[in-house]
Amino acid sequence: MNEPEKKERKKTGFYIALYSCVGVILVAAAVIGYNNFANTGMTDSSSRTPGGIASLTTLPPMGDVADVDTRSDESYEEARRTQPPATAEPTAPAGTPAPTQTAAPETPVTQTVIPEDEPTDTTAETSENEPESEQETSQTEEDTPPLVLNSFVPFDEGAVMLWPVQGEIALDYSADHVIYDPTLDQYRTTDSISIASVYGEPVAAAYGGVVDSVYQTREDGICVSTDLGNGWRATYSQLRGDLAVEPGDVVQMGDLIGYVNLPSIYTALLGEHIGFELTRNDAPVDPTTYLAAK
Repeated sequence: MNEPEKKERKKTGFYIALYSCVGVILVAAAVIGYNNFANTGMTDSSSRTPGGIASLTTLPPMGDVADVDTRSDESYEEARRTQPPATAEPTAPAGTPAPTQTAAPETPVTQTVIPEDEPTDTTAETSENEPESEQETSQTEEDTPPLVLNSFVPFDEGAVMLWPVQGEIALDYSADHVIYDPTLDQYRTTDSISIASVYGEPVAAAYGGVVDSVYQTREDGICVSTDLGNGWRATYSQLRGDLAVEPGDVVQMGDLIGYVNLPSIYTALLGEHIGFELTRNDAPVDPTTYLAAK
């Protein structure tokens, strides 16, 4: 066999195999289609009932299975025939009036009104029963003006002052003439008096007033100024640092102002003392004119 014949036979065998595979596939498809058609026909025929064709989708849910009557038509017809007829309720003859229903008599409800207690004026009774002594006391308290705490009587010309400390005058008042100052070793004027004392001696308020300033100078040391009212002012100097008052305090005559300190370098030869100055409308006044006699 020559070479062209071999090629022709191989080509013929290829086509035969190809056609055979296609034929097998068509036969398999036909068989599968037939089976599906047969199964579908059986399902439709099995779902038929004497009453007609029932769709699977119209079956009652599982919860309502008990309500489905599974008896056959013959048993159901037999049970219907043997069931005794229902008795109808007796009806009244025509023309008979319908009985009237009488309602139960209503019991009258009586509303009980509880009277409210009338308000009593206890104020009148209390005032009537109150003893006369208590009424007089209350009237007296109303007529008496309230006391004003921390008040003082303003200073005037006829008032008398206390000595801040008990001691002799170490340097007298001399606003209108000069006197000798041993510390400065010169003659000069002085607007205050220097009252001899000892270190730590309490200093009392000469008169009542309001502390308006606290200050310190090299000449007079620590000073406390009090407003006595009516333009009068009293100033205490050469005080120790532990003062008993501060600005804004109200003091009465005899109240503690502070304590005697060591003298400043400008009054060292006077010894321990208290400087006391009195002014009226900022003009110096001799304090000894108003200090009480010893």
